Formats: sequence, structure tokens, C-alpha cells
Amino acid sequence: MAIPPWTYELLRRGIVDVARRAKDTETVERLKQQASEMLQDLPEAAAKGIDAVIKKTESGRKSIEKWAQRQTHDSSPIINASGTLLNPKGTGVPMAAQAIELGRELVGGDINHQLINRPAFEQRLQKLTPNTESNAIYIATNTTTAISSIALLNRQATFYLHRSQCENKVLGETLRQRLMSIVKVEILEDGQLIADRSPMETPCFELVIQDGHHEKLEGDPIDDHQRILIADTCVFSAKLGHQIPSCHTLIKAGFDWLILPGNGICGGPPCGIVTGPKADVKRLQSHPLWPSFEAREDTLLLMLMTLEMEASQPDAIPILALLNTNLDNIRSRSERLATRIGGNDTIAECQIMDSEAAISTSGIWKVPSQTLKLRHQTLQPKQWSIQLSEEHPLILTNHDNDYLYLDLRWVDPCHDAQIGRSIGGLIQ
Repeated sequence: MAIPPWTYELLRRGIVDVARRAKDTETVERLKQQASEMLQDLPEAAAKGIDAVIKKTESGRKSIEKWAQRQTHDSSPIINASGTLLNPKGTGVPMAAQAIELGRELVGGDINHQLINRPAFEQRLQKLTPNTESNAIYIATNTTTAISSIALLNRQATFYLHRSQCENKVLGETLRQRLMSIVKVEILEDGQLIADRSPMETPCFELVIQDGHHEKLEGDPIDDHQRILIADTCVFSAKLGHQIPSCHTLIKAGFDWLILPGNGICGGPPCGIVTGPKADVKRLQSHPLWPSFEAREDTLLLMLMTLEMEASQPDAIPILALLNTNLDNIRSRSERLATRIGGNDTIAECQIMDSEAAISTSGIWKVPSQTLKLRHQTLQPKQWSIQLSEEHPLILTNHDNDYLYLDLRWVDPCHDAQIGRSIGGLIQ
């Protein structure tokens, strides 16, 4: 920054004045005396200044420590040792590191959204569909919006919803009320098919909310209506074993539309991934309300990155890496943790048993795992669980009337030591 001209003038006058005073002998002597007094007072003044600095530093340090303690609960990750991935308190599994870094750049403004090539984005996204010839994919803001977009595209249609589906905790009445404001909705009794109803001239859509309660998803033999599957706990990949339906197998099972959340088991940001007939998706994308259906651009980029990583390097997505973790790996980690926890005198019993880790609390999809069952010397399992939840609210466990349970299937190996310290305490 340039120094203004008036500053030069003040400096010049000050220097001239100092030079003039320096010629006066009396002035020089007085300056020497003042300097001597200042030097004598300097140690005491310096000591006082240092004391003030130390006090302020100590106060600042305590303030920072208090702030850090307040922020610990928010900044520390959840460690999910409950054995249930979609735990009501959270999965404890983050998005892929690459996606998190991209999210930081998006939030920080390091990416110019106007420079994003939208046609190239769409082309990359369509490569991820099960059948590129007849199906297309798009990313909606959430699952409810995705269903509403299909309804808005078919205002004259009747949407059938099974009565048991109305009690779904995730969608339920919210979905029913949302649809009723757009189209005609009829409720099917459990076990009843649209084929049992009187033939209708208008198009029909049957909604099936799959939350893991049903072991099989049979294709409907009736071809005069489309089926929409809202798969709360399904995954987009076909690499996770036959127990968990994939997008490919669900389309083959007779579902015309598949809607699943981008977060949770897919490992991406909150949104709704929709696969449907290509002609209908193209028609939807030309609808005037399309901008309100489609997810925001930052969500689109994060979800595209996650889906592409799932196709090329699935283990880079933490939630898929945990699903694919070898059982021997979990067994050896469980043995080390049992040795660590069992060494504490407060632990009366510590055993390892074969088990199955669940995808959701009520679903039937499970993955082989190992579980530590623990018994405390003095505390009942429920008391122990409450105490742990108060002292370590970010570590999720499970218990029954006899034991406290720890399952490492959904735990990152880097958190094993923290579980050992929190559950087993200090070994004397």
C-alpha cells in the first residue's frame, strides 16, 4: 500500500524538530535523565507486562479447553458397536473421504458451479443404470419428492398403497397425505393385489415400501400397471451378496421404478436415487416443475462421485468396505478387544460368539459377524448400558437381561482402541 504524501510531510517535520532539539545541551541532558529512569523501571514494568500476558494466556487456554469440551460431542464420530447399521441414533459411518473433500471445496466456493459441464454429468450418470437401453436414472431431493414427481407426471392415475405400508416409520402417513394432494390414492388390504380390484381405465401404480420385512420380492403377474419400489434399505450394488437385493435384481423382479435413499447404506448425501423407464424420466425432466424435483447441484456431484466409486472401487466407500470386511478380520479384532477389556477387574465375563449384524432394526437382511458378550462385576446390563451412554454417548452398544453386547461389523478398526478404553477402563 502506497504511503500518502501527508505522511511524508509529518515525518520530515518530526525529523527536523528532533535535529533542532538535539543541538540544545539542556534538552539532551534532560533526555538522558528520563532514559535512565525508564531503564530503572523497565524490569518492574516488564515483569508486570509478562504477568498480565501469562494471566491472559491462561484465561485463553481455559476458554479454549471449555470450548473444546463443549464441541467434543458434535465433532467426534459415532462409534456404532450396536450390531445394527441403520441405528436410530446414526450409522456412525461417514461418506467416502473423496466425497467429503469435494463437499468442503463446494462449501468453500473452490468450485465454480457455472463451469460444470451438465451434458457430461448426465452422460456419466446414465452409465450407472441397470439397463441403459430402457432405463434412466435421476437424483431427486429425497424419496418423498421422487414419488411425488412420478405422481405429478401421471395426475390421472390411481396409486395403490398397502395398508401395512401406511405404518412405515420413514414414510407412512406422510407419503399417503402427500400423494392424496396430487392423485387418487386407494388402500390395498394386506395380501390383496390390484388384480383383485375392478378393472380401471386410468393408469395404475402400486407402491411397495421395502424395509427388509419381506424375504422375497415377487414380481407381480399383472402387467396392466406399474410397480414402484421404495427401497429404504436396499443397495445399488450387486456385489454385497444374495441376501441383500440390488438395483439389478429388483428391476428384474418386476419393478418398473426403483427409489432408494442416497444416504445410509448407499454411502452418499441425503437424496433420492430414482431408476425408471427412460421415456418417462425424459418426460419428467421436461416438466415445468423439474427444477423443484431434482437435487441441488452440490448433492448431484457428491452422489455421482459416490455411485462411480461404488462401480470402480467400492472399498473406498466406508459403508461398503465394512459390509465387505472379511469375517476372519472381525474375529481377530474381537479377540484383541476381548483381551483388552477382559483384563479389567470390573469385568466379570467376556466371551466372543458368532452372530449376525443387521442392516436395520426391523429388517431380515443380516451379515455374518462376531459379538463380544460382557458381564459387569456389580452392574446389571441395563444399568451398565445407561452408565456407558452417559459417560460415552457416542459409543452405541446393545444389551439384554444378561449381557452387554459389542459388535465390530460397523466399527472402523481405528476406533477399536477407543472402545477398549471406554468399556474396559484403565487396567491397573
